[in-house]
Amino acid sequence: MTTREPSAVDAIAEAYTSKLAALDPLSATEAGLKGYDHLMTDLSPAGHAERAELHRATLRELDQAAPVDKVDEVTLAAMRDRLGLAVELFEAGERTADLNVIFSPLQNLRDVLDLMPTETTDDWATIASRMAKVPDAVRGYIASLREGVRNG
Repeated sequence: MTTREPSAVDAIAEAYTSKLAALDPLSATEAGLKGYDHLMTDLSPAGHAERAELHRATLRELDQAAPVDKVDEVTLAAMRDRLGLAVELFEAGERTADLNVIFSPLQNLRDVLDLMPTETTDDWATIASRMAKVPDAVRGYIASLREGVRNG
């Protein structure tokens, strides 16, 4: 097996993943990233704006990065595609109109709990910590929906 020296593109991707996990702990749990399960994603308009700014800032960093191999080329293409789409959705107001009976932030608040470990007392304490933050998350989600209504 050959090993690959991490590149500047890899560093950008790693930094982005860490920053996004902190801003969107629910997604971090879904992705299996440890250390964020006790936190809650800010579903308010301000939380969406903060994540959109992270996407924009990362896209700017990617624009300055030169690929050193095919892995970097794929990473750049994939990140530009996904982050660009995320920014477009934010700018179109879709994040404040995310109401769906099957999959939306509201369902995610419940569904993510099924992904969290439950083997130990500490695991359950972590779940309780996250659950205590649900009311604030719901208030943020409602604020986002209200903003979406105001914006048509």
